[in-house]
Amino acid sequence: MYLDSNDNGRRDAGEEGAANAVVVLNGRFQAGTNGDGRFEFPSVAVGDHFLTVVPGNLPLAWSFPPGTRVDVHVGVRTQTRVELWARRLR
Repeated sequence: MYLDSNDNGRRDAGEEGAANAVVVLNGRFQAGTNGDGRFEFPSVAVGDHFLTVVPGNLPLAWSFPPGTRVDVHVGVRTQTRVELWARRLR
């Protein structure tokens, strides 16, 4: 997860990771982000899942809109990478 300073939906050079954010898998399982904004759910079943973010844990002036969810498909014996971004409150 990163702080999208130019609000383009892509991680550009110089955009920082969002540390200490909480990402929730399927509304049940939580993982915290590290200093680079990375998070991991190590053993996820094959199939369709969704991610949400607890917005209160983001740095001030940044938001992941409440209720926003990101749909993810996990394949057999694969790693699935997902980029989540926070937007600056205006």
